[in-house]
Amino acid sequence: MHNENNETVKSVSAGSIVLWVLGVLTIIAGLASGHVAVVIAGVILLPIVNTLTKKYLKINFSGMARFVIAAILIIGGLIVSGSIDEARQVIDSQSGTSEKSAPQEEVFTEVYSLKGKGNQDSESFNITGKKVRVTATTTGSTVGSFSSISLEKENGGYIGPGLSISTEGSEQGEGQTTYRNIAPGRYYIRVISGINWEVKVEEIN
Repeated sequence: MHNENNETVKSVSAGSIVLWVLGVLTIIAGLASGHVAVVIAGVILLPIVNTLTKKYLKINFSGMARFVIAAILIIGGLIVSGSIDEARQVIDSQSGTSEKSAPQEEVFTEVYSLKGKGNQDSESFNITGKKVRVTATTTGSTVGSFSSISLEKENGGYIGPGLSISTEGSEQGEGQTTYRNIAPGRYYIRVISGINWEVKVEEIN
């Protein structure tokens, strides 16, 4: 008596192999690029998905139908993703432009002011800010003039170049200079001039 082993042989078509390869490659590409629609398209291409839909949903999609659905998903997903990226770039560029066009304005506070004529050293005053601005105007000349205005530290020490104002004829002289990173302490204004002048000292922390 002979025993015969009956084995069920399952055939795999070339079309199924192609769909498996395309499905796996599409899923890998979708994961690498971060496009969900591409991953879904790759899953749809897998033959096992069609087997499950036939078993549980009683729906049978041909290989060409699955290929068309996958292509539509890939194209639509890339279009939507491109539109989202473009909109994000526009928003970022507009945000960057608004930030550049609206820099934070520095607010100076007046510390001391005086006016006079001729050479003079002012009384001392206190400065606490690291940035000090000195603004001056000169008037009263008929033939032209030169005036020097500088901020000096009470206990000595160089803190930077002063302000020089030159005029021609009877015009009014104007000038401004800024001292940066100076130490807090007592300071005074030194004026070397032969005409009328006004000086204002401002600081910012």
